[in-house]
Amino acid sequence: MERKPSKIVRSVQPQRMARRRFLRGVLASGATVALATPALDIMLNDNGTAHADGSSLPVRFGVFYWGNGVIHDEWVPSQTGASWDLPRALAGVSPELKPYVTQVTGTSHRSAPPGHIPWRGLSLSSSHNPEYVPADAGPGYRNQNMPEPSIDQLVAEQYGELANWIGIGICRRGPYKSRVSWVRGGGRREHYPEPARVYDRLFSAVMPAPDPIEDPLGDAQRQIRASMLDAVLEDARSLRRRVGAVDQRRIDEHLNTLAELRRSITGLGGDGGGTVSPSCTAPDGPSVTDFGDGGTHEEKQAKHDLMRRMLAVGLACDVTRVFSYEWSANQSEAVYWEVGATGQHHDLSHSDPGGMRRVVRFIMDRYAELGESLRTTAEGDGNLLDNTLILGTSEHANAASHNGNDFPLLFMGRAGGAFNAGQHYRDPTNGSNGNAPKVLLTACHAVGARVASLGHDSLGSVPDRVATETVDALLL
Repeated sequence: MERKPSKIVRSVQPQRMARRRFLRGVLASGATVALATPALDIMLNDNGTAHADGSSLPVRFGVFYWGNGVIHDEWVPSQTGASWDLPRALAGVSPELKPYVTQVTGTSHRSAPPGHIPWRGLSLSSSHNPEYVPADAGPGYRNQNMPEPSIDQLVAEQYGELANWIGIGICRRGPYKSRVSWVRGGGRREHYPEPARVYDRLFSAVMPAPDPIEDPLGDAQRQIRASMLDAVLEDARSLRRRVGAVDQRRIDEHLNTLAELRRSITGLGGDGGGTVSPSCTAPDGPSVTDFGDGGTHEEKQAKHDLMRRMLAVGLACDVTRVFSYEWSANQSEAVYWEVGATGQHHDLSHSDPGGMRRVVRFIMDRYAELGESLRTTAEGDGNLLDNTLILGTSEHANAASHNGNDFPLLFMGRAGGAFNAGQHYRDPTNGSNGNAPKVLLTACHAVGARVASLGHDSLGSVPDRVATETVDALLL
């Protein structure tokens, strides 16, 4: 008797989606909009370690920059390696965030002419040439000689992300001091100090600029922003029907987060700031539109809270992979009323060590909050900070003496597992060693920007590469 082959039973696998998905819709004006979504489970492999097509999850790179350096007696930890205690300046780092924090001490940049501007070029690119004048130099040009790109732009070059890079600005800025990101040749990249512009830049695939004559205050822009989320609701409902319960909640949370941010930024009330997702209810939030920029009572915390949340969503949606977060400008003149200071930050750095210590603690607490925004944003089998590396630095080690010895270098993130996070690494030569460029090159390699060398001689007129080797202790 002929036997029939046994029936092979295969488990039914969920239909996977492309790794990038946009919610699309049409505004009342007829303009189409596209809103990116974060990576959903249905877009990933079974383990959540890669996209469904096998490609790796994206690795991101960012710079967190503050002016006027640090005070070393509260900055340098007493232990090295993985069993290190946080110094006083980093007391705001939570136990959950600490494994993502890496502090590098004992390195320096090459010498430069005294002043904040030359040192800014060294701190972010190991690049300062006193004979070089950038092509976009205007009448207010003041020794801004950085022919090599800042490290964020160097990574963006390698990623092909120059167009998608975003710059965010928080504190008071000056006409020439806010220049902490520049392309090859020295051309400045703009940092947005207005949360509304950051929102539009990250989440508005179609967002026409307002007419400065017909609509001087941007009312049309605000109305487009207000209706954009409503326009994609039908596509969101369609997507929800194709995914599981976890992804449904993720879609709802994504849309409601954007609605809450939009409401806070625009001050829209009623229907303009209400629920937009198919099933969730957005929490109420404050409407903040005036942050006192440039004054003596800037609302730094309120602006920072909006900016860091928007950046986390933008990174999760893969609309940007490289960013510069300028907490305060070069030679910062911000007034830190939050810690009882009445004078400008730059003045404190020269005359009030106690006030400077309080200011540095305050800034590092804000940096830690940025790290937490990424750590608490899920991605795959981990979170955004697993797949990100942020370099925190300033233009001086000690602003009072305008030097770069024992330069502040504070990383957050694991760069997709390539960066040996959670340690204090102190350069064994400890001093004026010129090894800080090696740390910058190491960061580039960790995030996949495999440049062979970095920077150039800070005092000569002929380019001369200064960093050609990495710090092995920082790489996995």
